[in-house]
Amino acid sequence: MTEPYVALTDYGLSLECLVFLFLLAPVQLFRGARFWFFVFYSSLAASSLIGGTVHGFFEQPSFFGNRILWPMTMLGIGVTALAGAQAAKELLDLKSALADLLIYGAFCVYCGVVLFINSSFLIAILGYLPAIFILGFALIKNYFRTRSKPFLFGFLGLSVILFASAIQQAKILDASQRNVMYHLLQAVGLFMIFTTARATEENVRS
Repeated sequence: MTEPYVALTDYGLSLECLVFLFLLAPVQLFRGARFWFFVFYSSLAASSLIGGTVHGFFEQPSFFGNRILWPMTMLGIGVTALAGAQAAKELLDLKSALADLLIYGAFCVYCGVVLFINSSFLIAILGYLPAIFILGFALIKNYFRTRSKPFLFGFLGLSVILFASAIQQAKILDASQRNVMYHLLQAVGLFMIFTTARATEENVRS
């Protein structure tokens, strides 16, 4: 492995997301925000698995790693952002064709940038920032409406992921250390968001 710790923490994220998928699947899967949280964790599991493979075995420039696997990782992150925005729309009970147009339009623009202009990880972070802010707003609004703690945990989890993203881009550590820290903090944030996903169906309509 070229970057064993980065690859292993990526694989750990993928395994964590698979566990969350198993726990989310049995209850009312194909409805509302819970469905979009299922897509959220599915895409994260896939992108983490592929990203770990790139870091572990294709870090050196190669056609397969750079032209196939890495863009797949980036597109998977785009699906995660799309799912987060759609979950926020469901939590806000927003029935709007315009909102869908903006969400899917932004996803298409992101895919175009990744495939034809720039596939650096900074683009992924910039791509999912709007979804984090929108989902954060939806979670905190539902928390103040219901006083249900899972919504607050989810909001705090998003804050942890924002902090992890800042560390990933900081230059105070080398690239491998930044990525490992990013993955470890992301694992904590994703667990906190999972508590929201598990409670969504009971709380959003209460």
